[in-house]
Amino acid sequence: MYNLKIILFFGTVFALCNSSAVYKNLNKKCGIDDGDCQRVLYGGILREVLENGIPEYNIPKMDPYEVKDLELSIFGMIKVTMLDGTIAGFKTCKSNTFTTDIKTARTNIELVCEGFTYEGNYKAESTPTLLALLGGVNVHANGKAKVVVEKLKLNLDFPFVVNKLADCEPHIRLMPEDAITSYEVLGKLSIDADGMFIGEQDVSTVAVKIFNENWKVITKMLGPHVLDGGLKVFYTEVTKFFDAVPTKELICDDLTPYVTN
Repeated sequence: MYNLKIILFFGTVFALCNSSAVYKNLNKKCGIDDGDCQRVLYGGILREVLENGIPEYNIPKMDPYEVKDLELSIFGMIKVTMLDGTIAGFKTCKSNTFTTDIKTARTNIELVCEGFTYEGNYKAESTPTLLALLGGVNVHANGKAKVVVEKLKLNLDFPFVVNKLADCEPHIRLMPEDAITSYEVLGKLSIDADGMFIGEQDVSTVAVKIFNENWKVITKMLGPHVLDGGLKVFYTEVTKFFDAVPTKELICDDLTPYVTN
């Protein structure tokens, strides 16, 4: 389940990230308030770079996306590490809405994705807090996991500022601490995993069965806690792009009056 949020935010990453060569080939710029134009622009860039990534900006290809040593905290009780794996399905995502309000300095994106699959190795460890609560009984895991999301919708509303960087040009800088997100699984979410233990007892079969029967409730409970892990990855990749590409390459309007530094 904790992989769901990672999937969601990688979905948004690929919808935004692009390369200088690609956007120049598209020969298209958009007004700062023209969401329809921006949606088409980023969609065109996505189609060009999805399979290859953006090597010059150190942005990896997005389908499949390789995940390695990604740490997540669940309620501060369990530390989960996605050791290595891949997420596939980003090419099925489409942006329904894309709006930017330069006056409030916020962008809103709605994505609908037809399906994702995560497969890889993971481990989980109890924190000292959980160990104390359980009287020393250790909840832990080390094994393989597969997560399938049939269809989902993601809404992302995030603030930004316009800063001049070393090239003396305006660039967009995101402010992740004030982002507002929501998501909805429109189809079904299921997992298959092994290596789950309570003490020395393997509870993988029981745990997987409980999750698959109650995935809606469990996702609502744990989603906000997993969100932080997904956000870190999302903003890392998007920041690489916007740091490399000045606004003048994407936006018709002069954003100099909005520079805050």
